[in-house]
Amino acid sequence: MQTLSLLCISWGSLAALALLPASAQSPVPPPPFESPPVLDAATILLPQYVQGPYHTVRPQVPTYAGRNAYTLDSEFGTFYATGNSELLIRISEINAIAQLQSISKSDEYAKALEKAAKSPVNFAKNLATHPVETISGVPKGIFKFINRTGQAVKEATEDRPHNPYEDSKVEGAIGFSKAKRDLAVRLGVDPYSSNPTFQKALNGVAWASYGGNMTLTAALAPVGGGAGTAITTVQVSDTAIHAIRDSSPNDLRRAHSETLGKMGISAPLITAFLNNPAYSPTRQAELVIALQQLQGVAGRDGFLDAASTADDEDDAFFYQRSAHLMAQLHSGTPLATIYTSQDLPVCHAKDGTVIVPLEWDYACWTVNAENFLEHLRTANYRGAPVTGHRLVITGIASPRVHEELARRQVGLVEKALPSPLR
Repeated sequence: MQTLSLLCISWGSLAALALLPASAQSPVPPPPFESPPVLDAATILLPQYVQGPYHTVRPQVPTYAGRNAYTLDSEFGTFYATGNSELLIRISEINAIAQLQSISKSDEYAKALEKAAKSPVNFAKNLATHPVETISGVPKGIFKFINRTGQAVKEATEDRPHNPYEDSKVEGAIGFSKAKRDLAVRLGVDPYSSNPTFQKALNGVAWASYGGNMTLTAALAPVGGGAGTAITTVQVSDTAIHAIRDSSPNDLRRAHSETLGKMGISAPLITAFLNNPAYSPTRQAELVIALQQLQGVAGRDGFLDAASTADDEDDAFFYQRSAHLMAQLHSGTPLATIYTSQDLPVCHAKDGTVIVPLEWDYACWTVNAENFLEHLRTANYRGAPVTGHRLVITGIASPRVHEELARRQVGLVEKALPSPLR
């Protein structure tokens, strides 16, 4: 009976506890860490980016390592964007494809193609795509119309490696690449985009314009700020836009080498960065310009060393945008030194604030985040005084991250650069 009585009391106590209001019960501790969530596109994005005249973003947006992964459907195919910034680029490229296809259906385009087919430029186009086959059996005199012919043909036949975002040496030598860059900049898109569908559409109209002398002023008039906004939306500076339009990739690299050398960066490090194929000429130009704007800040060589380890286009974009963010911060809160921790930039401002500027779409509380933050708060910054800590990201953070940072007295700045987020 005693045992039964105890059991009855035990179950009765549990029943009574279940009837208590939630506030009277012991709080259930939250999980120690968060898992990267799947976000809803309509919830996080401004309406014009969820759906436009030529695209629709799929509702589910997985997140991984701070990046949002988007899938876009359009009449031109399915496109993917890794990150908020790349989403802006893909949308602008889709809009530009629509504009380019509209041009390609015009009578003027058809006449330009017919004219181009009768000109030496048509031969140059074949030379650019099939150099060895085109060169064989063709008299050498036909190359006379090409500027710096000997070097162009030599490089084409040797199949010298070049950045995958760039045109061939021959296309640059005959002036086609300059025409293509002009067209891309007028559309507001990157001529060195790795989007093959966009590149095909851009090349087609650029060849008709260059080889057939097609006038594009009227055809491009409707673009304005609606279809072609990728370059400006992702904050590529006017200086970079003009340099990209007016200079070949080789000329850009020569200029970058000189600029980086004046910063005191070693020749081997400069070479490693400039020869990294993960960086398109656009990403490379913008990163160098950002470092140039950090005049007087120590540690730029360390950041460039980390940036040189980029393995792909996404990594290159991360470092370029982080450099842009540092330059923006420096204009308002002067920075003293740039450190790197786990290949991430950490800035020590002249007022003693330790600032972490990151191209980061969605921050959630993970074991890596906690370890990085603890290291940040306990690190010795060469004996310099630390007056506070601040995380500056281009995206947003989860409520849990807000709580953990507040508990540790770490400031947080979200949406530090323009983005498609609400």
